[in-house]
Amino acid sequence: MENLVNITNRVHGFFVNDVDVFFFSGAATNFNQFLQQFSKIQGTVERHRLVLHEGASEAKSPWEKVGRPCDWELYGRGNGWKAGLITNYVLVVHFWTGGRIALQDVVIPTSMEIEKAK
Repeated sequence: MENLVNITNRVHGFFVNDVDVFFFSGAATNFNQFLQQFSKIQGTVERHRLVLHEGASEAKSPWEKVGRPCDWELYGRGNGWKAGLITNYVLVVHFWTGGRIALQDVVIPTSMEIEKAK
């Protein structure tokens, strides 16, 4: 996951307890590369999900009043503890269809589950 989040187009990130959230901006090519890398993460990740949201998003921590534009978000949290270690880490990519990247330009890996935000 370190290689996935430590890229030049990360615009913000925060963590609280066992929750990590990272925000990114970029072009469709950046997002497609990100999805390819994300889909290849193995180990404690239960499944690879992409959640589609309407509208645009902004990157901000819960305690901030003002955010900055972003195109996608990586949300991660532990799904339980065993012997002091987080197990079954949940990673989800959130993408906003009303942002700067057109959905038709996104190449979604076949191994990813796609769902529409509720």
